[in-house]
Amino acid sequence: MGSGETFLWGTFGAFAAEALVWFSLRHLVPKEYPYWIRSPLYYVISFVMVAIGGVVALAYARSGTPLNAILAMQIGASAPLIIRRARDVVPTTPSPPDPSTID
Repeated sequence: MGSGETFLWGTFGAFAAEALVWFSLRHLVPKEYPYWIRSPLYYVISFVMVAIGGVVALAYARSGTPLNAILAMQIGASAPLIIRRARDVVPTTPSPPDPSTID
């Protein structure tokens, strides 16, 4: 499988992972859709996540790992999901302590 095909299969897998977000909204009526659906930034970030899926699949192939279409899709799908989970475990910036309380 060539580099272009590997990248495309990886991006397809990442697109499928991103499509899960839309799949979760399938039972909502349009007026109940989240506000971010109308945000261009959401679509830019989604496009970047899909591209990252393709790049990660390509990196696996370039490292010598033999890939077929299914494996490239799985690798591409895992990239946005891993990034999403990593974001959930990164601690947020702590707020300054409240001086009116004593620990």
